[in-house]
Amino acid sequence: MIENPLADEILRGAFKAGDLIRVTAEDQQLKFEKKEASSLV
Repeated sequence: MIENPLADEILRGAFKAGDLIRVTAEDQQLKFEKKEASSLV
């Protein structure tokens, strides 16, 4: 079965509609971090 890590995080409640999510890869794993709009400059 193929799982989508971001979908898992959304379903877990880590993110909600309108959140800005930074995606990075570390040790062959995707990491998701909620970012504030002001920190994207």
